[in-house]
Amino acid sequence: MYVQLYNKIQISNSMKRITCILISTLATLGVTAQNSTKVNQFIGTRSMGHVFPGAVAPHGLIALSPDTDTIPHNVAGVYQKDSYRYCAGYQYDDKTIVGFSHTHFSGTGHSDLGDLLIMPTNGKRLLTPSTSDNPENGYRSRFSHSTERAHPGYYAVRLDDYQIDVELTATERVGLHRYHYPTADARFILDLVHSIYNYDGKVLWSSIRVENPQLITGYRVTNGWARENYQYFAISLSQPISNYGYEEFEKVNYGGGWRKFNLKENFPEIAGRKIRAYFEFKLDSKRELEVRLAFSAVSTQGAIRNLEAEAPQGAAFEQIANQVSAKWDRELDVIEAQGSKDQLAMLYTSLYHCKINPSIYQDVDGQYRGLDGNTHKASGFDNYTVFSLWDTYRALHPLMNIIDRKRSADFAKSMLAHREQSVHKILPMWSHMASENWCMIGYHGVSVLADALAKGIELDNNKALEAMYSSSNLPYFDRTDKYKEYGYVPFEDSPYGTSLTLEYAYDDWCIYMSALRAGDINKANIYRRRAMSYRNVFDESIGYTRARLRDGSWKKTFSLLNTHGEGYIEGNSLNYSFYVPHDPLAMIELMGGDRVFVGKLDSLFAMYLPDEFFAHTEDVTREGLLGGYVHGNEPSHHIPYLYNYTSEPYKTQYWVREILNKMYRNEIDGLCGNDDCGQMSAWYVYSVMGFYPVLPGSNELVLGAPYLPYIKLNLGEGKSFEIKAPAVSDKNRYVQSVKLNGKPYTKGYILNDDILNGGVMEFEMGSKPNKKRLFKGDDMPYSLSKPTQWSSFDVGEVLFLDKSPETAGSKVYHRLVTNPQQKITQKAREVLALLYFSPRDSIPAIKQINYTLKDYDGVSNKQGAPPTVSIEFSTRQMEKKLSNTELLYQNDGVLVHELTHAYQLEPQGIGNYSNSRVFRAMIEGVADAIRFLSGYFEQSDCPSGGDILDGYRTTGFFLVWLTQNKDADFLRKFNASTLYVVPWSFDGAIKYALGDSYSADKLWQEYQVYRAKITNG
Repeated sequence: MYVQLYNKIQISNSMKRITCILISTLATLGVTAQNSTKVNQFIGTRSMGHVFPGAVAPHGLIALSPDTDTIPHNVAGVYQKDSYRYCAGYQYDDKTIVGFSHTHFSGTGHSDLGDLLIMPTNGKRLLTPSTSDNPENGYRSRFSHSTERAHPGYYAVRLDDYQIDVELTATERVGLHRYHYPTADARFILDLVHSIYNYDGKVLWSSIRVENPQLITGYRVTNGWARENYQYFAISLSQPISNYGYEEFEKVNYGGGWRKFNLKENFPEIAGRKIRAYFEFKLDSKRELEVRLAFSAVSTQGAIRNLEAEAPQGAAFEQIANQVSAKWDRELDVIEAQGSKDQLAMLYTSLYHCKINPSIYQDVDGQYRGLDGNTHKASGFDNYTVFSLWDTYRALHPLMNIIDRKRSADFAKSMLAHREQSVHKILPMWSHMASENWCMIGYHGVSVLADALAKGIELDNNKALEAMYSSSNLPYFDRTDKYKEYGYVPFEDSPYGTSLTLEYAYDDWCIYMSALRAGDINKANIYRRRAMSYRNVFDESIGYTRARLRDGSWKKTFSLLNTHGEGYIEGNSLNYSFYVPHDPLAMIELMGGDRVFVGKLDSLFAMYLPDEFFAHTEDVTREGLLGGYVHGNEPSHHIPYLYNYTSEPYKTQYWVREILNKMYRNEIDGLCGNDDCGQMSAWYVYSVMGFYPVLPGSNELVLGAPYLPYIKLNLGEGKSFEIKAPAVSDKNRYVQSVKLNGKPYTKGYILNDDILNGGVMEFEMGSKPNKKRLFKGDDMPYSLSKPTQWSSFDVGEVLFLDKSPETAGSKVYHRLVTNPQQKITQKAREVLALLYFSPRDSIPAIKQINYTLKDYDGVSNKQGAPPTVSIEFSTRQMEKKLSNTELLYQNDGVLVHELTHAYQLEPQGIGNYSNSRVFRAMIEGVADAIRFLSGYFEQSDCPSGGDILDGYRTTGFFLVWLTQNKDADFLRKFNASTLYVVPWSFDGAIKYALGDSYSADKLWQEYQVYRAKITNG
């Protein structure tokens, strides 16, 4: 059996890299040895891989490949489980081929396409596909893998029943077939009924026109995963048609005036719902027929233009095949590497998979069908389709931001165009063929845009931010309204509400960072709070996430391991609980701290997960498990890198290499799960290099360890980035030390910019872990709640008392705040970090904080003085008719305000709170300034006019303005001024903080001018 896709290895001494060249029988089929490959194109085509083995150009729309069966998705509405195996149309274990269709997904877990199938035949004319059990009863042919040949851009096979040799190649918009028949009598079937997930009624209408004996045009419209998929085509033939006809396989209830013609034979207009046409030929002595099918989503004229531009009849099949092969060589040459034959085949196979989708979706003149059904013309970008964003935001799109930045910009601009054409005005979720198919969860289009912006891809920043805001606030989008109301998605409202909450929180972090970079502080504060929503589904009593009900209680029956019925989609709590990529250090604390967290990771990789826990989840299978860790599905892909946030980062190096060895093999079924449009492969490419984007939207790539001794990224413009680990092996898998451009490198991450700037990263490897190589402070990868000097500061004992448990407000409070002591401690430390430079400053020594819920007519108040302070909060504030998130927003804002009173320093020499307006203005102004800086006021809350001595928001926003525009440490210095400015005054405090050249009156006037500009827009 011909399994490997090369049989000769040549080593270039100059480049020290391996090139795999396909030779042998391909020459007899007309393709020279110049068509080279580094990949095993078949990897993943048995069981779950769903990778098609046919011909495709880099990011081409045409993916021309054999289909080995036609299992419908459903029959009379009943799901057919075997259809799942045919997501890509091809199964390696099958013995027959039913035809060659022109569009395929690469490794998805659901499917569509399989458009415009052509099957060459001879002998008896049969127009229905037969079954694999009885191939003689219709059109279908047996085949042998010994005659299959495949490399990027080319596929060949012999159809044994017809003795026809088939060769396929493809440009971006044209599929080219070359058939060699045993006799001069030749035929091919054009099946416009066939599709992947071929259920009854998927095809809405088909039309064929025989323009002349060597040109056929037509179109088809399907209703599938893509709700309306318009497929216009033009077919050019190397020899003239001698006879043609068709059959309509659905009863025609109305024939109209067409009844006067013999439509079935040699009539140049063919149309219907279930059309299969035949075209017959009398071949010349070469007995060879070329069929070139061009695709357009706009018109048959567009298809003709695509045909003329990419595959004109004057261009020989070999010439086009070689051009496509050369394109693949250029795409794959972005990486040079050294390693074993199998290692390099896996690396380049993975890179190849990364360059299939997204796919170009416009004609050569830039016209394309938009999401609104209208024809658009791309201006300043190329339009792409097939955005499997729940999968590809994680690693594929970040990888493109390194190795293919022009296309990456086009991907983002295509998504923005999608948003403009959307009646919902949101970014794509999972879109293809000018359709949104609404598959999977999250609004991860914001992640792709955020990562592009973070990595310096040129986009319209305002358009991108507006798209992010609108995509995250569509109330009827997958329980977004419930997420905003409760701060989580209740289990009653969605069977996978916990997954939704976790993924929305990450997406909101992406928006937070993008707004922060753009200077939109108001929006940044809003989305920072939303990004913390992950906390609302962490059940700290068990240290894992858990489905939560509307009343705030946890789902009573709970399984940590079950992937079905527990609040998760395609995963379980055991894996999904680790999905807080934007705040892993806080996640570690929620799980019990460093030692407990490391133990949980260790157990995840070492345990055994019985089949019963994933039996009802198609996308989780035994092949994709390493212990309880699910590598075969995307939500877990970042988990092995989380050891870098702990006291044992060397375990990342161990487990990543285990995954690389066990989950990716240079075999027919070498993938452990669906490739999902390149995500599984992008994980491999990144991990082989020694780093991974745990947090898309940041500029960091978290370090693991190189898998190969040498890799070079060719970045263009004369720049390259080299990764050297000459001693690396399965034994020497542990990083001892790292150098970047010759200098010691101690961080647990590398910046994307460091790679793009070019350079050399050197890894010293060893057989034993370097346990002293830890990442702390700035060396640790990003976490939103990164530890500070205040993280362990003793704020005193927190005593919580509810004096009004019978009130409705009390019940609401306890539903929203499950651990009051922890929240108060956390907020106290946040206040201290904004008020003081360090714990060594002069800070009121508070030993006890009494926090009391009480039913009274008021909001909140602080009483007492160090060492004991008391805060009362009115339960009536929790009875307002507001959403849960709005109630929490107000409650937390009030809490921060009162805690500021507990810890702030008081002015001296001017009386006290009750008898001095200056004293009161300072105290309340600082508290509201801290409340704003903590994210619990918006700019719109700022009052107009007033006086510096009005206190509260009027004074507070002035102090914020000084902090944001004059000195980032102003508020800390302003607080400290009470120790040195006696008697205290606003003017004296401002001079202390900013210098003698400043005065309170002049700054207040400048602030009023600023406020007027803001108010007037």
